[in-house]
Amino acid sequence: MSTKLPIAIVIPHAGLATPPELIDRIALTEEQIFNEADVYTDLIYDFRDRVAYWYAFPYSRGIIDVNRPNDNSIPMIREGDGIVKRATSYGAPVFYAGKEPDAELEQQLIDKYWKPWHETMATIAADEEIKLVLDCHS
Repeated sequence: MSTKLPIAIVIPHAGLATPPELIDRIALTEEQIFNEADVYTDLIYDFRDRVAYWYAFPYSRGIIDVNRPNDNSIPMIREGDGIVKRATSYGAPVFYAGKEPDAELEQQLIDKYWKPWHETMATIAADEEIKLVLDCHS
């Protein structure tokens, strides 16, 4: 098949990596990061050679969640459940005490990671050739 299918596959929560700016701040173990992810969805939905778009966020959703709104007027599901996480879904702190990002660093993280994801989503949405978008989770 030489023509790609008019499909976009987006995978927001498969990543396990820690953003480099936060390496020395993260209190989570590898197991906790694993438990916050939709692990292996990047492999389950790996049709990148057959679809028009295939986009997987490489960083842990337990640290940065691109599926959260950038709007403080929308209440969080749980305390600490914004774009830059403060607590896991199990209530464990994401950052070492005293190493939480301040407002400036949090905005830098949003600008560097969240905004490009959403710019790509807007590009996909504007592509008239795309007939189906799959937001893949497990």
